[in-house]
Amino acid sequence: LGAYDPLVYSKTERINVRAYVTPNGSTDNTAGIQAAYVAAAGKWLYFPRGDYVLRASSPYGNGIWVDAAGTLIEFAPGAVIRPAADSEIGLNMLNVAASGVRVYGGEFDGNDLDDCFGIHIRNGASRVMIEGAVSQQVEFPIYSSGATNRVTIRDCDLSLKKWGILTGDAATPKRWRIVDNNLDGSAMTSGGDAI
Repeated sequence: LGAYDPLVYSKTERINVRAYVTPNGSTDNTAGIQAAYVAAAGKWLYFPRGDYVLRASSPYGNGIWVDAAGTLIEFAPGAVIRPAADSEIGLNMLNVAASGVRVYGGEFDGNDLDDCFGIHIRNGASRVMIEGAVSQQVEFPIYSSGATNRVTIRDCDLSLKKWGILTGDAATPKRWRIVDNNLDGSAMTSGGDAI
């Protein structure tokens, strides 16, 4: 996996999330973002600057679900994803459940929600690239469950609340590359770990 090449995707393939939502920091954007993703599945989903609020329909629910191979998700500087202030415990903000998915940028703000997941790489995902993501107040900034293969996490700035880059107990990650990331543990609670 190399660095993002804008020549691979044309502007006509880019779906702008703002056409589906109002990222004002208070409106629930979950359904609109998922509708934008459906339109962009396997293409280029673009988040311009804004404050995008997600809400799970149940504890440990899912925000954005990405299950189409080859999808590119690009967050402009200043694009923030966060759970609603009154959310239930646990929220998977961005779920990657397909191969060849690339995520560039994005600020994942856990809003101090317990058991909040920033990017959750799901069983079966392979050739996944996470680059330039930022997290704050997220209990699990990057988390993996199940069998994953060829995942690259590069140039991320993760402020650790309790955990950093973590795999679940039954996870079997293969050929992961974790390169040039900043893991700031100054706000970590006891009992956590960076990697």
